[in-house]
Amino acid sequence: MPLATTTDLPYRSKFGNDRVDSTPRRWAGALVQYNEWHSSEKKAWADLSCEQVNLVVILGRHGGTCGPRFSLKRPMPADRNDPGFFFWIPANLTVYGFSEEARMIRELQVRFDAERLMPILGDEIFGGKLHMPTPSIYDDRVAKCASMLADCCIDGQDEDQLFGECLITSLLAAAVQNITGKVSGRQVSGLVPWQLRIAKEYLHEHLVGEVSLEEVAGLTKLSLSRFARGFKASTGLPPYKWLLKERIRRAQAIMAATETPIADIAVMVGFADQSHFTKAFRRVTGTTPRYWRTDRQR
Repeated sequence: MPLATTTDLPYRSKFGNDRVDSTPRRWAGALVQYNEWHSSEKKAWADLSCEQVNLVVILGRHGGTCGPRFSLKRPMPADRNDPGFFFWIPANLTVYGFSEEARMIRELQVRFDAERLMPILGDEIFGGKLHMPTPSIYDDRVAKCASMLADCCIDGQDEDQLFGECLITSLLAAAVQNITGKVSGRQVSGLVPWQLRIAKEYLHEHLVGEVSLEEVAGLTKLSLSRFARGFKASTGLPPYKWLLKERIRRAQAIMAATETPIADIAVMVGFADQSHFTKAFRRVTGTTPRYWRTDRQR
């Protein structure tokens, strides 16, 4: 899916950027935007502040250097400047994304209302530091989640809703823990029986169609983060992987019992098309649906 220039994120000011190619998605109430900034100028910058909290992750860079600045005239001290860092911008606080000699920068921005943190992270929120902007922070978990979210933005598959919400939850939890220097003292435990039962019932009922982590977590009276950790502790799998395996299992049952075309089965079990179904099937089983069916018939 090619990137399209968009105005979904109106920057208050910018300089030296020839264009910004962007693809936006929404998960868990957050606006997620993968951006590619292109510049032919020696220096370029953009005011990244807005009326929401903005979490910016630098995924890649061609040439030069880049990073956040509180003032255009004063660079922030940094021990390193390779891609993979993030910085946190509270609502309505001016922080500039500044680059020198960088021809192209790949980044992910996650914008959300501050009150959204409570249903996502629950009691894992740790107070006042979240109201202050941060310098560059490196964390492998944040970088990995951001990279996968960028791939989801580019691929644009609707059935990645649950996957995207799980990634948003993990990314925000990791970022907040880095900013505050604290981790939750709560021991990871599984869901109680009624919570696990109602979660599985919901996921089975929504095997085809849109699945919302926020909705199923609400049914269990837990924050998104607490539910995702509890579900994995109970089943051994994150919610999106559990749902994916259930979809593949249903597809296998249909393929074994009928001659229904694979393209039709893909839609029947909740995939957008045969191509996406084949990729997911291979990830789970190690082979393609066509080969699996042929081998089964033998």
